[in-house]
Amino acid sequence: MKNQESHPVLGVDISKLTFNVAWLLEGSEKRHKFNNNLAGFNQLMSWLSKLMVEDLHVCMEATGRYYEPLAEFLLSHGYLVSVVNAAKIKGHANAELKRLKTDSLDASLIARFCLAHHPPAWMPQPTEIREVQEAERYLVSLKAMRTQETNRLKAGLLCAAVCVQIEIHIQQIDSNIAEIEKFLRLQLKKHEKLAKHFNLITSVIGIGEVTAFTWLGELGYCDTFKHARQLEAYAGLSTSKVQSGTSVHGRERLSKVGNHYLRTAFYMPAMSAIRCNPAMIEFKDRLTEHGKPPKLIVGAVMRKLLRIAFAVVKTQKAFDYKHVASPPKALAC
Repeated sequence: MKNQESHPVLGVDISKLTFNVAWLLEGSEKRHKFNNNLAGFNQLMSWLSKLMVEDLHVCMEATGRYYEPLAEFLLSHGYLVSVVNAAKIKGHANAELKRLKTDSLDASLIARFCLAHHPPAWMPQPTEIREVQEAERYLVSLKAMRTQETNRLKAGLLCAAVCVQIEIHIQQIDSNIAEIEKFLRLQLKKHEKLAKHFNLITSVIGIGEVTAFTWLGELGYCDTFKHARQLEAYAGLSTSKVQSGTSVHGRERLSKVGNHYLRTAFYMPAMSAIRCNPAMIEFKDRLTEHGKPPKLIVGAVMRKLLRIAFAVVKTQKAFDYKHVASPPKALAC
């Protein structure tokens, strides 16, 4: 097996119309720029062919949806493709004390990041999952827009014409919300696996259909997570604490470094579960007895619900609040 560092890497900095690439191998570097369309993709393949590239690790940032066509194209041609969070690339740039920023230099930076960290392979989600994600995220935007317009209407506007237009806009938003919700429910009828996961997630007392659709849109079938702690970190529900020396002792709090759609979606289910889920009521009472503040309890319940949802999906068994976890095999008698 070849040494990982002897493999060529390709850093890609992509935008709406173009993308820059930087090819690195054992200190040698070559750069180029292509159009972000099928013709540009084919030109990239010709360019790589001239470099006699066979085994290549391609790395790019998750930039909106601009990266997806190129990533899928390269994946279909047998290349290893990694898509990484832009915050990781920015952290790597800070570590290198970079002062200049251009598309070409960013492509080189991404290539060096790939060479240093060997990010995991990327695989596209199934089409139905991507459609659910687009729909549920648009639904979040529509509901936020409706709240904004409702608040504006309640603010005591003097102009009757403006009030009429706001009311019309709210009616249109309500209609759009109904159509998107109808589309999401239709997806459940069209895709058996999607419906099965939806039913498993909503079996958890406190989790409703809005949170279930957010789960499916953001996590898909949860194939990329092996442990619940990985999921907690992804959702930004893992704990964070700042401690240094003898003078800095920060309190533990949610890190909030993660998927905010997923994290936000679990707030209302946590509030509901505290009132109606026997397992969460017992959990809340136990934390209260230990003197934990209300905000910390809500965060803990959100994390607990996330773990339970992960468990029912992984085991393919509906939630049972009477279930008692088995002891580890090494301790079982």
